[in-house]
Amino acid sequence: MSALAAQTILEGMLAIAITRAIETGAAADRVQEGKRFAYFDVLSWAKNQAEVMDMPFADPGIAALDPYSLLGQGVLPAFSRGPEPTTGEPRAHAVLEQALELALEHALESRAKAAADPFEAGALQGYHELIAFALTQARARGLAFANRTLAAFDPNDLLKPAKQTA
Repeated sequence: MSALAAQTILEGMLAIAITRAIETGAAADRVQEGKRFAYFDVLSWAKNQAEVMDMPFADPGIAALDPYSLLGQGVLPAFSRGPEPTTGEPRAHAVLEQALELALEHALESRAKAAADPFEAGALQGYHELIAFALTQARARGLAFANRTLAAFDPNDLLKPAKQTA
């Protein structure tokens, strides 16, 4: 069950990243550019990690997509979500957890700069969306994470202003 849950959540999160990156398009708005970067960042890292771990994706659209195509100024790729996985890839749990760790680290960095930089504010929104989706799904399916910070993290804490240090 946990392998299937992890595969389903990972591919769902990546499908959201792809879809939202395409929706933001080549927007000139810095907030939208920041969001698109966050989606690209998580997608690119997760796809690279899956390749390193020799983990196949059940969704052919995710498997075939080049994340860098989402950064182009021209025509963005077409994407339609494939069927949900019916079998779980054991390595999906590790890729999911590591992708969430990366997203959380980058979200916290963006939060620290968000008040002064619209790009970082957009990136924070993008990371928040992906983290919130994955953690909500993981908790609903009883999927546990070894990383205690991640396991106990409330994604809505990202929306609170960063504490200023003296």
